[in-house]
Amino acid sequence: MGFGLVNENDLEPNTGEALKMEQPTDIVTRPLAMNDQGDRIRAIFNLTTDDPLSDVEYDTLAVYYQYLVDHLSFPFRAQYKPEDRRSRGETYLVTVRSLYDIDDYDVEEFYGLIGVGIYQDKRIEFPIRDLDVKRNDSNHQLIDDYKFWMAYSG
Repeated sequence: MGFGLVNENDLEPNTGEALKMEQPTDIVTRPLAMNDQGDRIRAIFNLTTDDPLSDVEYDTLAVYYQYLVDHLSFPFRAQYKPEDRRSRGETYLVTVRSLYDIDDYDVEEFYGLIGVGIYQDKRIEFPIRDLDVKRNDSNHQLIDDYKFWMAYSG
């Protein structure tokens, strides 16, 4: 890199005013692609491809809750893998009956939405983020996207 002489006529004096920035006039946002996991999640929050994924907080969990209630097919089978130390890596085959109504409990961003189901003929509650649904199940992508959002944004 070389340095050359600068012609004084090429310089503008600093007046102390903010520089005028040229504003873009033709911003074209790529359409959301429903084969892209991030874009499917953006669609839930009415975002564009230029927007980052929404953070996990009560308001966004409430939006995701309504989306899952509207789109999941209940009941469905899933493996529940608790993430706490007491579970020792155990997996439970549960039948998911519903989501716990978000207005009926104190939502914690770490756990997210809570499912209600049956395990060995007993009622059980669990964080949806701890479920694995078989690929051939119609709910697989919905749960997988939710888990991705929780891990990415949480």
